[in-house]
Formats: sequence, C-alpha cells, structure tokens
Amino acid sequence: IGQENSNEKISTVDLDMAYEIMSSQYYSNRDPEVEMDNNFQLFDADNTGYITFDNLRFIARELGQVSMGEDQLRSMIDAFDGDLDGQISKEEFRRIMMMET
Repeated sequence: IGQENSNEKISTVDLDMAYEIMSSQYYSNRDPEVEMDNNFQLFDADNTGYITFDNLRFIARELGQVSMGEDQLRSMIDAFDGDLDGQISKEEFRRIMMMET
C-alpha cells in the first residue's frame, strides 16, 4: 500500500494481506458469545428473553421487508422453535447462528 522515495525502504502490502491483518486485529478482540448475545438483543427489543412473532415482524419492517407476509414470518419461527412454544429462545437462536450453510 505504501511506497517511499528511492532512498528509503519500499514496502507494499497487497489487499489480501491488509484484510488478513485488519480482520485478525478486529476478531482477536471479540468474544463470539458476547456477539451472539448482542445480536439476540437486536431481535428481542422488549427484553423478554425470546424472539416473538411481533419482534420478528418489527425487524422485517425495519429492514424494508414489507412484502414479507405473516405466514412467512411464522414459518421462520416454526422452523427453529425447538420446544414449540411459538417463540425463539436465546438457546434456539444460538443454534441458528451456529448452523453451517
């Protein structure tokens, strides 16, 4: 990235190396458990300890997903609601986040 005059040492960093350096610094200071908790809190705006249908509908609207119908939102909850209580617990959320694609 840098180049100095001919009397000084020339150093370059390619884009991949810069990304690696920056991401290792950024991610080395982060705790994945804390990150998951913070992400869960974004959905659980009313601090009930669960992501409810209303929470999910609010987030969808905030993200501009106005065309997403109630059936689609309920299907999302149903797909990951392991204990069938109609909402997503923090543990269920963690399982979603840990799923490999």
